[in-house]
Amino acid sequence: GRGRQLIFLTGPNSGGKTSSSTGAQHAQILFQAGGYVPAKKAKMTIADHVYNQVVEPNDLLDEEGGLGSQLRRSKEILFGCSPHSFIVVDDLNEATTFEEKMEITGDILYGFLHKGPSTIYVSHLYQLAQKFQERGIGDFLQVEFNGTRPTYRIVPGISTRSHADLVAKRIGIDDNSIS
Repeated sequence: GRGRQLIFLTGPNSGGKTSSSTGAQHAQILFQAGGYVPAKKAKMTIADHVYNQVVEPNDLLDEEGGLGSQLRRSKEILFGCSPHSFIVVDDLNEATTFEEKMEITGDILYGFLHKGPSTIYVSHLYQLAQKFQERGIGDFLQVEFNGTRPTYRIVPGISTRSHADLVAKRIGIDDNSIS
């Protein structure tokens, strides 16, 4: 079904959030093209538009910098979508403070709720997911981890860890490597 759907997908780095959400978009496109949908079971409807918003390199012509580019893309999607659209947003507003990111991203997500498309918001911003959960708005999924390793399964819930420290250590940016 379509309309007023918002899914928060949270979880640590390297857990498969972006790959899973991109896979959902690919499945939607395959379905609409009459192709094979890689799923045991799927209930899908036709989307009039399939949008994807990811953090992109700055547009040198944008006087507002990277944040301006991101906000323009958000506006383009918000004003172009309908209740029959499918949107994946992979974190928004990276070039701002935590408080501003919470406010601006929340406003954009409420805009999507008002317009009614099916939206997946992929993020480490668990505080925003919790804020929506407190208001009874949205569905909340997380990538599953077994200790410090991803299982690549999607399970109910909101993840409050990013495991950025583990990623930095694996890459060699930690106290032992730098000092």
